[in-house]
Amino acid sequence: DPKGVIHSHGAFMRQAAKVAATYPYVEDDRVFTPMPFFWVGGLTLTLLHGMHKGMAVIGSGKSGSALLDFLERERVTYVVGWAHLIKALTSDPTFPGRDFSSIRGGCMVEPGTGPKNQMFGNALGMTETCGPHTLSPPDYPDSLAGSFGPPFAGMELKIVDIETGVEVPEGQTGELLVRGDALMQGMVKIEREAVFEPDGFYRTRDVCSFREGYLFFHGRCDDMIKASGANVSPREVEAAIMALGGVVQAIVLKVADERRGNVVGAVIALEEGTAYEAEWLRRELAKSLSSYKVPRVIITLKPSEIPMMSSGKADRRKLGQMLEEAHDRQVAAAMAQPAE
Repeated sequence: DPKGVIHSHGAFMRQAAKVAATYPYVEDDRVFTPMPFFWVGGLTLTLLHGMHKGMAVIGSGKSGSALLDFLERERVTYVVGWAHLIKALTSDPTFPGRDFSSIRGGCMVEPGTGPKNQMFGNALGMTETCGPHTLSPPDYPDSLAGSFGPPFAGMELKIVDIETGVEVPEGQTGELLVRGDALMQGMVKIEREAVFEPDGFYRTRDVCSFREGYLFFHGRCDDMIKASGANVSPREVEAAIMALGGVVQAIVLKVADERRGNVVGAVIALEEGTAYEAEWLRRELAKSLSSYKVPRVIITLKPSEIPMMSSGKADRRKLGQMLEEAHDRQVAAAMAQPAE
């Protein structure tokens, strides 16, 4: 069920100032995001930091080639957004040949394909932390690619064993706990003791690890899939699917199975003109994944067919229902086959 998160005005102001201080924005920067501004991501990462430097460019309601026209015409310099939304734009048939030389940072253009002084970074956060609690700096080393950076100024992070709550050493995965000046004050109609740990930390339910002080995200505690008695990280499977090429987005979820308890399911949004059969996908994924990690239920869709929530994220509940229905059809078809 949705929970009301309580933040102070000061938390929003501090977050916006910290974002502006992390990246060398200049006065004439023009920043765009497809994230909604009623949500902390769009609010702290784009809209509010415009009070410090540059300006936010708003292209509400535009998508596909119309949005690309807008970004090109407005000479946007920085684009902030979720990977799957940006991938949909760069996969648009009209994308090649456009002049996006004005873009010097963000995630619109792959590193190495634009100006030499581009800034690229990842941020990880949540509503409870008023946006990012980690943000990778523009000059982080290649050896830490894929990380979400070190803890944001004013934030404390630690990783504990999911079962025991004991802090784990660097390199080991566990649940991420956060504390700091951007953490929520509490939740509506929920006692503080039920929200925070006794020392003030908040359990994020994110499975993470640290390497050289940089945070790596591995999935959600609730999303981990117990398949054939072993744990499967949805993020690992999603990364393997994305590596196949021609994929805009991959969402991996657990699907209840009477015989195995759970199996891995995947909903895959393909680029225009790309068509993969489920069996081919399974064969290719088996080259890089253990057999129990290979999705047994696969649905391929166009990006526009992925059900979305108002926040711009995929509706995982609806996708889960779609996978369950597909699994039921697979089971029924298998049972209908004559015995050999």
